[in-house]
Amino acid sequence: MENLLSEMRDIHSKSHVCPAPGLENAIAVLTGNYNNLYSSPLQRCSLHLDPELVSILKTSRDPVMLTFAWKSWRDVVGPPSKPRFLRLVELSNIAARRNGYRDAGEQWRVEFEQDIAPGAGTGLEQAAASAWAQIEPLYRQLHTYVRRKLSVRYGEDLVRPRGPIPAHLLGNMWSQSWAAVEEFVMPYPFKRLPDVSAELSRQGYTPLSLLQVAEQWFTSLGLPAMPNEFWRKSIIQKPLDRPILCSSSAWDFCDGIDYRLKMCASPTYADFVSAHHELAHVQYYMHYAAQPPLFREGANPAFHEAVGEMVTLTVTNPDHLQRLGLFAGNNSSDEEIHINYLMRIALEKLAFVPYSYIVDLWRWKVFSGEYSAKELNERWWQLRLGIQGIAPPVRRSERDFDIAAKKHVVTHRPYIGYMVSSLLQFQILQALCRAAGHRGNLHRCDLQNRREAGKLLSQLMSSGSSKPWPEVLRDLTGGDQALLDPRALLEYFTPLEQWLRVQNGREGLERWDLNDPEYSLPWSSAPCVTSSAIVSVLLSVLLLRL
Repeated sequence: MENLLSEMRDIHSKSHVCPAPGLENAIAVLTGNYNNLYSSPLQRCSLHLDPELVSILKTSRDPVMLTFAWKSWRDVVGPPSKPRFLRLVELSNIAARRNGYRDAGEQWRVEFEQDIAPGAGTGLEQAAASAWAQIEPLYRQLHTYVRRKLSVRYGEDLVRPRGPIPAHLLGNMWSQSWAAVEEFVMPYPFKRLPDVSAELSRQGYTPLSLLQVAEQWFTSLGLPAMPNEFWRKSIIQKPLDRPILCSSSAWDFCDGIDYRLKMCASPTYADFVSAHHELAHVQYYMHYAAQPPLFREGANPAFHEAVGEMVTLTVTNPDHLQRLGLFAGNNSSDEEIHINYLMRIALEKLAFVPYSYIVDLWRWKVFSGEYSAKELNERWWQLRLGIQGIAPPVRRSERDFDIAAKKHVVTHRPYIGYMVSSLLQFQILQALCRAAGHRGNLHRCDLQNRREAGKLLSQLMSSGSSKPWPEVLRDLTGGDQALLDPRALLEYFTPLEQWLRVQNGREGLERWDLNDPEYSLPWSSAPCVTSSAIVSVLLSVLLLRL
């Protein structure tokens, strides 16, 4: 298993692709890498997933360029990963059965199935399906609205009025976040959300002051300040004397004293969010430090991330930004501003829920044998089409293995925790806001200085994993919330849902059309963009370049 995982990690991390003929100049502009223009043909094949291909998907608005980036990554990592993945499934199931499980999927799910009461269902798989059934109507409203806006932008030949959304048009390699298309879909484009990055820079924020603002949010709730060791040993800006990986992360050195942060901070909105998120992890470490070593982790694998994301939800709302003086030139009480804000959050978090569900739903069915080795890619796209409403931009077949484009799959890491976290963060936010006495829309809850909320959050974090996580959740919510309860998420987005229903009318009540012959299954007529659409786009691009 370790050899297979090592090989698949290498395929994913070391693979690169060549610029498509005729696209070299455009790719150089998008990626900022002009060296390729003057390199040998072999040297030009240096487009990696990150940053080059990810950047193309995020910033380009050329369907031909987007199709190239989307397809080329899957072509280079999918086929060589498939036989290794199949062997890994076999070995994982052998290991699981030796440990008393039916298959590896059941072994993965058990971490989230503690203390399930009799009659409450048979486990995570049913709970996830039930939660998705409740969220789907809201997601369908968002999908309908975004599809219509993309259809206006790209034309009905490319984005069918009643069809799924082509995967390459959403600004993300996996279509798990739709944040990159915000410019096309913002409800009130003349009511701009604040440019927090510009305001942070104008006010002279530094990496240190950014962290201090985040620390002040936690201390205002009555939580402890960061210890001296944290400020002495953390890396908060990029060192000049050595290269480091700049992805933000928090570290617990497990001695009750030494906690550290690693990030290359700058005065930007993204780092403002990251600072609060990472300090939430450090607070969690500090709170359960008194537990025995076995219990020094989140109540389940999703709790740590859920607490961090809950904090970012409350510190990015317009009311809190205005409190900090980062909402210059805008009125945070403007309802249209708040609809814009909710749309921004929905494009990131609501759009992610179905993807976070189907990655492991597909793998569970592979582990159990419900999906055979001869239909892996077909079944993957059935789930994406039926649940997420996403279709590939080009025809796919069983020669392809598109799910391998996701690193968590080739590194054999469970993914359902992200769905659990997506719901938990709203459940935690709702419970803390109720404790703080908040009235009104949930998305407007600002927890700063709310010590009642801080006391409840402290209790949650202090228990670590010493209690079954449903018990921790019952303590937090007063017994009001169940396993994977989506009601808090739905409450959070209620104003946006009401707005979307008005915009969509009856169209929002309809699913994407699964009976359209252009998107029909079985696999012999796999989901694809119409050939006429591709020809039309190619001709348009050629004419523009001529």
